[in-house]
Amino acid sequence: MLACAKRELREETGYEAARWEKLLSFFTSPGFCDEQITLFVARDLRTVAAPIPDEIDAQRLFDRQRLQEMVRSGEIRDGKTLLALLVAGIRLSRDI
Repeated sequence: MLACAKRELREETGYEAARWEKLLSFFTSPGFCDEQITLFVARDLRTVAAPIPDEIDAQRLFDRQRLQEMVRSGEIRDGKTLLALLVAGIRLSRDI
């Protein structure tokens, strides 16, 4: 799982991380399917390559305050992202 996360980060954003922390694994729709997703926090990012075209339109880094504003305003609505921010805030109790 971690190897996949590292590959996806590099391919989709052009970044690599010096440190990785597993947040949790969860089932996306228990009772409906058995899809399980694992969320990680990637820390100490550095640019190593250009992202693969057509993967992600744009990537930006946000500080904790801006992320909180984006959640409150409804700008962030993706369930995986919301869960990652919630768990990171609870379990890591430091900047995400």
